[in-house]
Amino acid sequence: MRFSQFSEGAMDDTIRIMQKTFSPERRAVQDKVLEVVRMVQMGKGDKMELARAITELAKSELEVKRSDPDLKISVDQNLGMLDRAMKAVTGMSEGITEDEIEEYKSLASLRNRSSLDAMARLQDRNKPKTPKVIEIPKGTQLDLFKKAAGESVEESLTEEQFDEKAGEKDACYRKVKSRYKVWPSAYASGALVQCRKVGAANWGNKSKKKK
Repeated sequence: MRFSQFSEGAMDDTIRIMQKTFSPERRAVQDKVLEVVRMVQMGKGDKMELARAITELAKSELEVKRSDPDLKISVDQNLGMLDRAMKAVTGMSEGITEDEIEEYKSLASLRNRSSLDAMARLQDRNKPKTPKVIEIPKGTQLDLFKKAAGESVEESLTEEQFDEKAGEKDACYRKVKSRYKVWPSAYASGALVQCRKVGAANWGNKSKKKK
């Protein structure tokens, strides 16, 4: 299986689980759990009735877990809080604190955030990669082209074409031609221009260092 296929499948799974976990039905269950837990915390209601309500909610959640594995995390969170409430009602543990309730609520938010982040990462991986385009100023493009292509263009000229561009066959022409093995070439063309600037007598002569 290719990665793109895997990503698409994983993303579909994530979306499906999110839709189920945060559906109106599941939110209603969480509200019921919070309602019972609040009553236990505040010591309101008949303990037998509270224990019966907790038991019914727990049985219902266990059935949901068996019938739909996608809701395992959500159900386990609710069952954990219901178990804590039952122990408080029966005196097996101390009363439920506000911190415990806030933790229960924050876990739901964290699960929501984690699922969204996971989906975002999968979507990002699945996006087609766009090649990065670097803008080069027009003048620079021309210079780069000349540098890359100029020499090969010059060397592709025939000797007759080069001679026509070089002009008269003067002393510089003969001196430069005798110096360069590759003729014609971009280097020879440049040397010819330089020679005619300084003169044939001066071109190519290394200046003697003064003692």
